[in-house]
Amino acid sequence: MSTILRAPSLGPIIGHVTSSSARVWIRGHDADDNRTIGVAALFAGGVYLPNSAHYFRLRREYDRTGIAEFSDLAADTNYSVCIGCLSLETPDPLENNTDDEVFSTLPDASSWGEQLKKLDTDEAGAQFTTFPAGALDQLAFVFGSCRYPGLLWTKKRADVIFRSIYEHFNAPGAPSKPRFFMMVGDQIYADTLPKDIGLGVANSEAEFRDRYLSAFGAPNTRKLLQHVPTYMILDDHEIEDNWVHGRLREASKRHLFNLAIQAYRSYQWYHSPRNYGEYLYYSFACAGFPFFVLDERTQRIRDDEDYDLSDNYLLGRPDKGTGYKG
Repeated sequence: MSTILRAPSLGPIIGHVTSSSARVWIRGHDADDNRTIGVAALFAGGVYLPNSAHYFRLRREYDRTGIAEFSDLAADTNYSVCIGCLSLETPDPLENNTDDEVFSTLPDASSWGEQLKKLDTDEAGAQFTTFPAGALDQLAFVFGSCRYPGLLWTKKRADVIFRSIYEHFNAPGAPSKPRFFMMVGDQIYADTLPKDIGLGVANSEAEFRDRYLSAFGAPNTRKLLQHVPTYMILDDHEIEDNWVHGRLREASKRHLFNLAIQAYRSYQWYHSPRNYGEYLYYSFACAGFPFFVLDERTQRIRDDEDYDLSDNYLLGRPDKGTGYKG
């Protein structure tokens, strides 16, 4: 086991939050065939919360990403997180040990407390406020989409808006402070140029990874995601411009789709509520206000030759004459 605790290579990202729980996402470091493990601890008012330190897996199948889950939290309360990662030597990279079996070989997670606090807070720290326990009369949140990365000298512009959003969340004396941020599609552009040109199109695992590292690692974006609960859902450019379900008929498009969705699951879906099994859509609530976040791409049926549809359907394939299939 490596005795060096390192800051994440990307993150932390504050994901799904409730009045009593929170998910904090990170990406570890590439470690050949070694296992990678996350370590996280929670603080309130600068004081370590007993029993909050714990390990969690950073899994190869999710591109060395993982989430620290905290529960039994107080409602409408500010918390800080210190989070890092370790590399564990693995004699057999295909060995399939359970999390409990892996963690049982490690020292108590609380023993990393001092090392966690020594990590650079810009890379290993995060803060969040839990949601209120009861209903409010009004709720404010911020949402946006289409983070086009820019080309050449315009690349820095793609990150500027996130500084303004961060300042809006932290404006003193705001009458109705936003509770969370929603990124509702095109967080990356797998096709930075029109796909027909054939340039700037992600078509490998490494290229999709680079898109996410660039987007979520930009200074203002990273700072915002470290301090604000954020909910994400894909649109077409996480896969390909104007993506619809029917493209899966082509073998090359199925390959592209599998690469894109695996990257999406690792970098966006993993820290979402994930309350509909493997489906990408989800629901959550804040202060008595319910939200349903629709996956409008992987289940979009449009001009399907088998169904002679002239409109878009966003909840999967309809059953002729009887409505949607369950």
